[in-house]
Amino acid sequence: MPDGRNEILWTSVWLKSLMEGDATLDAMIGGAYLDLIPEEVNLPAVRYNVMGSHDVRGIGPLRVISMVDWLVLVVREGLDVAPLLPIADRLDFVLHEASGDVTGAWVGQCLRLNPFQTTERSESGVQYRHAGGIYRTMVQAK
Repeated sequence: MPDGRNEILWTSVWLKSLMEGDATLDAMIGGAYLDLIPEEVNLPAVRYNVMGSHDVRGIGPLRVISMVDWLVLVVREGLDVAPLLPIADRLDFVLHEASGDVTGAWVGQCLRLNPFQTTERSESGVQYRHAGGIYRTMVQAK
């Protein structure tokens, strides 16, 4: 395995392509964004960010695999839960037990560890509901 690959960034590319590559999910959202949904994007949209990660090592410095935990949420304006249900369900359908690869990494598995939901209020008073889960990806650099 080559040294110097960033499994987190390569996995973020894989996650985005997986979510936006599913025609059903893609028709329901305004895109999938790492860390922050741009202000000009129409909601609902998906936001995903790293919750934690660790390398599993073999003998010596060799990295065998990286475990990366992601918070993946669909975000919509307003507090009503019902409009989020089909999107959150499709998001889980697309992500749970998925695997695949991109140029710099092979994702052996993506599993949901826990469901997750929260609400927030912006400084302007707009309320947002978030629904999704915490997913663990098992990644090997190419």
